[in-house]
Amino acid sequence: MKYRVLENVLSNSENTEIVNLFLLSLKKKNRSKQTIIRQRNILQHIFRTKKETYNFITSNDIQQWLTEQQTGRKERTIENYLATLRAFYNYCALEKLIKKSPLQDKEKSVSCPDRYWELKVILPNQENQYVINEFLVSLKNTGRSKRTIICKRHFLQSFFKEYEKSFSIITLEEIQKWLLEKEKSSKDSARAVLSALRTFYDYCWEEEILEDPPLRNKRKIRDYPEKDWSIQIRLPNNENQKIINEYLFNLKERNKSQRTIGDYRFILQAYFKDTNTHFSLLKNNDFQQWIQRYKTCTKEKTVDNYMSIFRSFYAFCVRKKYIEKSPITYKWEKGNNQKKYWEISDPFINNENRKITNEYLLSMKVANLSPGTIFQYRFFLNKFFKDRHESCLNLP
Repeated sequence: MKYRVLENVLSNSENTEIVNLFLLSLKKKNRSKQTIIRQRNILQHIFRTKKETYNFITSNDIQQWLTEQQTGRKERTIENYLATLRAFYNYCALEKLIKKSPLQDKEKSVSCPDRYWELKVILPNQENQYVINEFLVSLKNTGRSKRTIICKRHFLQSFFKEYEKSFSIITLEEIQKWLLEKEKSSKDSARAVLSALRTFYDYCWEEEILEDPPLRNKRKIRDYPEKDWSIQIRLPNNENQKIINEYLFNLKERNKSQRTIGDYRFILQAYFKDTNTHFSLLKNNDFQQWIQRYKTCTKEKTVDNYMSIFRSFYAFCVRKKYIEKSPITYKWEKGNNQKKYWEISDPFINNENRKITNEYLLSMKVANLSPGTIFQYRFFLNKFFKDRHESCLNLP
């Protein structure tokens, strides 16, 4: 039997039908299998002996039932019962099967200082309201400071008050678009909202509310070393995903730091999630145009780092013979220099130094070192030997 359908028929057939519709809605929202099974079992336990229809059950009936369940059960279990009932009745209210949920919290729309862990506005989507309040309560229960909770509450309110759709179907693209618009007016506020969203979606992942959230907290991901090198979202092109994961694993094998791997993964993920084009068919201009969007709100050094990450990825692809030549060019690749980037063309005071230096740079090219590495060596050797009279062979 499918896990999203009740295992046993309830005493009231209408309750069976509505509960199954609710479970199906969770499946459509990509809730995890564990979450659906847990909520299915709870609702089955609640409604199995009730003869009255779900829409005639009052808040007093629910409170009485929860009180009866407290004997021999942990407080966390009772909270899960209540959370599942709230989710079920919120669904019924959204689908207009009932006028109002019997568990609707009247204080949600009231700014009550004593309940700082609850949202102070009514969001367009009741499901968002409920899950965010559960998240804020979890912060309180884990000992987070009042100031932290209020900040998270404020920033989540500012984001979700603009969305009627459920948090579970909001995409990474929509989040990034919202943040880019926000960043133009208030950069610090955009960062704070992003941090709050990461923490919120991380909670949804840990509680198995979502299997594949659009955002994850980088620090939390590092607690799972077997996954810290792989792409965290599903890319449109499976081949791109496979090769990028292979590249990131190569960085891991070369003992690159988790922070470096995380930064490289983030940029490659950010670009390739927006294209279905195979990595081998992309051109230098494709990456330049993508980066142009970030130049208005990002430092020039950061933009150069983005290109460096793309360049490193394609250098790996060339080494693995997935492509013949990298589409990413260097700033210095102009005219004839592009053909002989390993050669110093500037005149030296001591021409013997120039000859020996060029032989050394050629040996680096023969050893298949990257053009970027050779260019850096060329730059510094040129600067050091250009004006020296003594031979490089005689230096101490």
